[in-house]
Amino acid sequence: LALLRVASPAARRTEILQLVEIFRAQVVDVSSTRILLQIVGNPNKIDAFTQLLDGFDILEMVRTGPVAIKRSAADAAAADGAALNGRVPPNGSVF
Repeated sequence: LALLRVASPAARRTEILQLVEIFRAQVVDVSSTRILLQIVGNPNKIDAFTQLLDGFDILEMVRTGPVAIKRSAADAAAADGAALNGRVPPNGSVF
């Protein structure tokens, strides 16, 4: 995940939006002079996107690295719900 605040004068905003579409990024916020973009993907995709935006004025950028969370026992039991033929596990948890 990366969030980028980019200067976007009206004359160049279309170019930025084309890159957003190509990379399947999202516009999070827009003002008359700036645009806030979000992109999700592997590091290579994010690197390629930011390199193409280097031709614009990147005002801010924040980026995460790999993120994970361990599944709890309840999540694992709920995921095994298919083995229960759609019945709710005895502890009543659902996923």
